[in-house]
Amino acid sequence: MASKYTFAILSPATQQQQQQQQQEQPGQQQEQQQQQQQQQQQQQQQQQQQQQQQQQQQQQQQQGQQQQQQQQQQQQQQQQQQQQQHQFHLPRIGTAELCAQQPARGCHIFFLFLAPLFELLGSCDP
Repeated sequence: MASKYTFAILSPATQQQQQQQQQEQPGQQQEQQQQQQQQQQQQQQQQQQQQQQQQQQQQQQQQGQQQQQQQQQQQQQQQQQQQQQHQFHLPRIGTAELCAQQPARGCHIFFLFLAPLFELLGSCDP
């Protein structure tokens, strides 16, 4: 490479030839630039597609997490129901004593969940 440059500097005729060649080739250079631009556009499109795929994957993961959360909530509800059911294995207490143990609102909610078991005991109005 260095020898070409030194030769070009020494002889002005070769410089003119190189300039002419550059002038003759502008069309090819433009075509190459266009091709490069197209390739860049394609790469951008591919990147966009990859981003979309990543977004879809994230959405799927979020949906999966939501489903897991719902399942966990259901499990928690089941556990709460089981706990409430366990409370009824205790020996039966009179409604007055039960109401004294629980606040009024809590007592009503308590009976709403397990009304069939407490039909015989009556409501727990103060």
